[in-house]
Amino acid sequence: MGTIYLRGRVFWISYQRNGKRIARAAGSTRAEAIQEIERVEGKHIPTRCAAIFSAYLERCQIYVKPGTLTHHRGVLRRLTDHFGSMDARTLSLSDLQAFIAKRRSAGASPATVNLDLRLMRAALNHAVASGILPALPFRIRSLKHIHRLPVAFDPEQVETLLDCADARLRPVILCAVATGLRLQELIYLNVEDVDFSRGEIRVTAKDALGFSPKNHHERAIPLTERLSLALKEHIATLTHRNPTSPLFQMDAETGKRWTTHLSDALVRLMKDCGLYSRRDKTGCHAFRRTFATALLSSGVDVETVRQLGGWGSLGVVQRYVTSSTRIKREAVATLPY
Repeated sequence: MGTIYLRGRVFWISYQRNGKRIARAAGSTRAEAIQEIERVEGKHIPTRCAAIFSAYLERCQIYVKPGTLTHHRGVLRRLTDHFGSMDARTLSLSDLQAFIAKRRSAGASPATVNLDLRLMRAALNHAVASGILPALPFRIRSLKHIHRLPVAFDPEQVETLLDCADARLRPVILCAVATGLRLQELIYLNVEDVDFSRGEIRVTAKDALGFSPKNHHERAIPLTERLSLALKEHIATLTHRNPTSPLFQMDAETGKRWTTHLSDALVRLMKDCGLYSRRDKTGCHAFRRTFATALLSSGVDVETVRQLGGWGSLGVVQRYVTSSTRIKREAVATLPY
């Protein structure tokens, strides 16, 4: 078989043909290089891991959202670098253990390694469903890791954040805790998504921006009175407030939409307010948990919380939600001893 090597960001292949050595670019991934060298040598093996991962990536390009596709592409590239030349029919647990050991020695946490294993399992299952493999070579088990308590803010902590926030972040925080929207959903809100006449805010697909809600389900969340007043004041201050203008803007002068830098800005605010925990990796998802925790502690049923937050199942809601310290203290205070 010929050889594969990386030159810059492109994989090259080198092989013999009619007594001459030929070298040429073969693609941006090792999987593409392996497939190309097998093609020119007439040795294409559909059960080779590189071919299986490549076939699964093609499926992802059809069904997976752009942001998720970027993640999947990186993981599949990493899997191909390790397993690419192996035949999936002869994979063994020792091969998998070698990959896990390599990832752990590189500093990857068990939770991060599990993301790789989950995608590897999905790719092999796709090969089985496509008839390429007769069955999975072995069962891929996730690593055990500590599940830390999810972080949610008390009402007093939310007020502290609102007091410390500037004019750009204050409406974002209030909207996050009052609607439970995900970070990407907040970023892709437009002015027209707020319907004051119906008293709701809508999460809708934005095909032109490459955004669609998680699970591809659009939804509407009723506005609280406080959020409604705050958004009216916020929109009135926007220089760019056309229907398709971003509701939350990183630059007021240009009307530029926030990117994932919104997450960095919110985390910096949490640190400034003393509400960031390095151990718990407090992040923007804490606002979403705060939303669900507040609803559940007020007696709202789990199914309603699931629909408002756009969670896929009741089990997912339970995993994301935690009671606040104040509620726990009040609960323990009722004990007779």
